[in-house]
Amino acid sequence: VKDARDAMRKSNDMKKFAANLSKSKGFAEVDGLTVEEFGWLSADEDDDASPLFWTNGDVSSDVAADGKMLTKAEEAVATKLAKLAKSVDPQVAESLLVKADVCRFEGLREYVYLVLNFFAFYGYAACILVYYFQNEEAQPSFMRTVLLHLPNADADWLGNAVGDFMWTVEPIVILGSPLVAQSITKNAKKKEKVA
Repeated sequence: VKDARDAMRKSNDMKKFAANLSKSKGFAEVDGLTVEEFGWLSADEDDDASPLFWTNGDVSSDVAADGKMLTKAEEAVATKLAKLAKSVDPQVAESLLVKADVCRFEGLREYVYLVLNFFAFYGYAACILVYYFQNEEAQPSFMRTVLLHLPNADADWLGNAVGDFMWTVEPIVILGSPLVAQSITKNAKKKEKVA
């Protein structure tokens, strides 16, 4: 749920930022630019001088070399910020909107995972409950409600079927989601070419 909420928040933030970018000729409020927003603007570039160069495993034991890399990264960021203050390519905002749509899809996909796994849990839990409460006449009323007032054999079969079905659908969603994300970006490129 946290990942889904974060992805949805990020999508909304990207859309707001893209709207602000499309309104302005240049991002003059460079001081108001967050690290996350800077990352969105720099994501499409081959950025060897990333301010986070050490996250790629490029950390060396040589302090002088790390200092040089940090200086190079600071200069690259300063150059990028100066360039952004003067002008922003209009396609950057469109690219951010596409990324926001993909991010929103990823958030919705996380919610789908939650629902699928809830039903799988419920189905497999019914099987366990039937095993421990085998005598149908002695089952408490809440147990009958949890088992949907089905006989034990039917509740056991249906629980297994629901669990298996949900855990069959989940890998399909996992394997199909890159294709959906790719189609979102392709559709955006087609619209861009038409316009």
